[in-house]
Amino acid sequence: MQVIAINFDLFKQTKRSHTSHHLYEDQEQFQLTNVMEFHFLEMGKLIKHWKKDKLDPWNNTLAKWLLLLGNGKVYEVIYDAAQREAELRIQEAEHKAEEKAQQKIKETERKAERKAERKVEQRAENIDRRLLEKGMEIKNVAEATGLEENKVREIHRDVQN
Repeated sequence: MQVIAINFDLFKQTKRSHTSHHLYEDQEQFQLTNVMEFHFLEMGKLIKHWKKDKLDPWNNTLAKWLLLLGNGKVYEVIYDAAQREAELRIQEAEHKAEEKAQQKIKETERKAERKAERKVEQRAENIDRRLLEKGMEIKNVAEATGLEENKVREIHRDVQN
């Protein structure tokens, strides 16, 4: 008998964490021997079963064997692995939440910057309007306020209308 514990899902055809296999002849399908068996323990599935309380040593033969073979240690290992997996998922969720919060903060900062820039531009345009209304030349208004001459011309057209 060979017991193989693996840390990945090998058999997609089943949800069971423990499968047993025998050797058969290819064409006539007779068993090579009834002594040789291969048992696979898929640890990922085993941990999922543990979390769902499906590993009851009173009613589950595999659970009894694990308890016997590991002298209780196997359950500790499975429990520790399940705990670590849960902690990793919590950390991952916290990391994602923090990233999302950081993105929101950056987005809010960008919106605030754009709003502040628009306010400054509006103030400059208001000053331009007043200067143009008082008869100041377009070129001088552009130099005094820092707005482009084209923008000052637009404002001048608005003032005239």
